[in-house]
Order: sequence, then structure tokens, then C-alpha cells
Amino acid sequence: MPLDPVKQWTLICSGLVAHADGVLDGSECERLMGLLESSEGVDGDEYGAWISAIGSPARLEELLEVLEPPTAEHHRELLEGAWVMAIVDGVRTPQESAMIERLADRMGVEPMQLDYWREAWGVAEREFATAVAMALGHVLGGGALVLERDRAAVRDTMWATPCEQALRDHLVARAMAPTSRDDAARELSGLARSRRMAALQRSVDAVGRAADPEAAKARLIDLAWATSVNTDAVGRWFR
Repeated sequence: MPLDPVKQWTLICSGLVAHADGVLDGSECERLMGLLESSEGVDGDEYGAWISAIGSPARLEELLEVLEPPTAEHHRELLEGAWVMAIVDGVRTPQESAMIERLADRMGVEPMQLDYWREAWGVAEREFATAVAMALGHVLGGGALVLERDRAAVRDTMWATPCEQALRDHLVARAMAPTSRDDAARELSGLARSRRMAALQRSVDAVGRAADPEAAKARLIDLAWATSVNTDAVGRWFR
């Protein structure tokens, strides 16, 4: 399998975490397939081999044992990808956390370093999900309650945003409540610009499903302007 070693590690880490609790659900399968589809140069026999591998914990374990450990510069990104995989279904189980610890040990990452990263990832996860909810609430509601017909789009968008289920339930309710542009902009402005843009982009599908898509699109572009995100780039999301 001549796939780039870092991509191999990405698939192995995410696959083992997805299988760790003994249940591979639809959201986990979707994320694994997305990771595979985004890997350049994977086709034919190699693609089929990886399809088989990510569906088999035993095969992933075999690959884990023979693959050379990644260089230190990739440790954090690989483990963070595993951390995100653990929460795509809304629940980060003890088995998944234990697998992340095992993967970190295999890479040579000290437990204290992993704990520090996990704390940072947890804070960032909550901040990002909150910003998505606030942006979504303003874009769909325009300062008023989100209309009943738009609420499924809110739920779908928040379900696709990695965070603990208890927080997600709270944020779904928050996104449906009246949200001013200033409140949404304040929450978004606490994120780095790249994450701010990513948070805004999560509203695109909901905008297309909105009762008034043109008004929702205009509010999204206006919110981008208010948070110093390139509005031309936002406009291209709809082309």
C-alpha cells in the first residue's frame, strides 16, 4: 500500500478509534470514507485494500504493528484526528479514550503531553461548536426565532459538528433562539480566522434549505464581513 505514511497513520488511528467501542456507526463510517476519499493517489487495488482495512479492526492492528512511527511533527495532528473521530457520534467512550492513549504511546508521546493536548482540544471543540450554533441562529433567524420549517437544518448542522451530545443538545436549542448579528460576531471573533471561516461555512447547507435562502445568504455574507472573513470567498461557497 504505497499511500503516504502520514495518510496511512491517519486512517489507522481513526479506524482503530472508530472500532474501539465495538460499534461502527454511520457517522463514523462516513468520516472514515471521507478520509479515504481525500487521500490523493488512492485507486484500484489500493483503494479496495484500504476499504477492507478500515472495516477490519484486526487488519488495522496488523498495520499498526508494522508501520514505522510517524515523525514528531505529525503526532499532534494525527492524535487530534483520532480525538475528533471519537466524538462524531456524540459520545466519547472510555474505550475510545484508551485507544487514543495507546496510539500516543505507540508514537512515543508522553502521557502528560497527551493530557495537555486533550484539554486544549476539548476547549477548542466547545468554542467552535458554540460559534457554529450562534452563526447558524443568526443566519436562519435574523434576530428572531428560527422558523419551524428551518429547524431540521439546525439539527442536521449541529449533528455534523463534533462535540459531546449534551453540549450539542444545548446548542441546538440555542441556535433556534433569537440571535443578533453582534452576538454571533462576538462568538466567532474568539476563533482563529481559519476556524472562523470553517464555522461560517457550516451554515451553507442550511442556507440552501432555508425558507428564504436569499435573505439567509445575505446574513451569512454580512456576518462574514463583520468578523473579517473574506466575503468573496464566502460568495464562492454558493457557486
